[in-house]
Amino acid sequence: MNGEYLRVTPEELTRALKDPEWALDLAEEIQDAQEDNETTPAEARLALLVSYESACSSAWRAPSPTGE
Repeated sequence: MNGEYLRVTPEELTRALKDPEWALDLAEEIQDAQEDNETTPAEARLALLVSYESACSSAWRAPSPTGE
C-alpha cells in the first residue's frame, strides 16, 4: 500500500463501483493535475471539476430560440 487515497462524493463512489475504469481515470487526472501544478489534492480536484463542468456545459448547451 502506498498510503495515498482519493476522497470522492457519494455520487462519484456509486459511479466508481459501476465503472472502475472511470474511477481510475479520475484518480490519474487528479494526480497528474496535482503533480503538474504542485497543488494540494483539493485544489487539483477543484481545477479538474471546473474544467470538466465547463466542457460539459458548452457541449450540452442548447441553441437559443432566437438563433444566438
